[in-house]
Amino acid sequence: MNRSCNNYRFYPVVNKFALILNILAGHNAYEFIRINLPGSLPSATTLKTFNQTINVQINECKFRFDSLKEYLNKTDSNYVFLSEDSTSVISCVSYDATTDCLIGFSPSLLNGIPSINQFKTDSLCELENWFEDLDKSKLINAHVVEPLPNNFSSTVHSRPYILSAYGTNNKYTGMDVFGIDFGRSSVQIIPNVNQKENDHCFITKAASLSSEISIHTLTSIIVLVSEGRLPPYALHIHLFSSQPCEATFRSARALTGTLSTITNFSVLQFMKEACGDEYSLKFPVHHKIRLGEITKYVHNSNTPILKTDDIQKIVMKADLRAESLMNALEISYILE
Repeated sequence: MNRSCNNYRFYPVVNKFALILNILAGHNAYEFIRINLPGSLPSATTLKTFNQTINVQINECKFRFDSLKEYLNKTDSNYVFLSEDSTSVISCVSYDATTDCLIGFSPSLLNGIPSINQFKTDSLCELENWFEDLDKSKLINAHVVEPLPNNFSSTVHSRPYILSAYGTNNKYTGMDVFGIDFGRSSVQIIPNVNQKENDHCFITKAASLSSEISIHTLTSIIVLVSEGRLPPYALHIHLFSSQPCEATFRSARALTGTLSTITNFSVLQFMKEACGDEYSLKFPVHHKIRLGEITKYVHNSNTPILKTDDIQKIVMKADLRAESLMNALEISYILE
């Protein structure tokens, strides 16, 4: 900590710590600590300025693939799991000065993708027509990337990354759905594409629409790992869920109020609060839970990879077990 003639200046990691403390403890508790320990923590104005400087700007409807690539290089991850989820928001329209656009209207879809910077105008008449004719966003939809870590680290868990977020009214036309299905099926008719190679690019056709892993998907991943097409850490199936989206929404609620279970932010507020961070802070975890996670990680890392013969034996054993249960319950007799 350095002292200037007018105020205190803190190192970025101290500002980051203070920002997290403000979120977890609340504004009143933070101010109580700051006032009674002069010079130990930055003021609320300093935190707000710091938060704006470290934020990577998230524009509504924009998919941040370029910054995602940099983030994956930083975390040393080559494979990810993408989840999508939505939550309710306060239905209101706000002005975003950084993009000179209105945030809060439900954006239209173009080839299944929401349009970027759609609500930008200098006409008062057009603005009035928007408020009269267009629907306001009742939900916010988020696409969150969960990196699959390939190295053991002290954090154990990977950190989700918000790929895109946008408001929606959960209404879609037939052409919107047709455009998505046609775009997916058109991959099958692209010339000079080997069908066998194409099948390995998509686990299932519904992979982009479902957030829950199916037994067929799990089997495909195990087969690809056993064949050497995917690395062993692709079997971290505990990361294959929509929990990153739900955790992101809970964090957004905590950032905008004291309660984390009710809707208390708008679309613009979510865009402002969602950001990436540069410094790693450790949060308290019970030592038994932390030891269990580390042990489980090491155990999974040392587990031998299943071969195709092993999978066939497991399937046959499960089939015989299911048949014996059906016979015991006389279900086989009824089906015959």
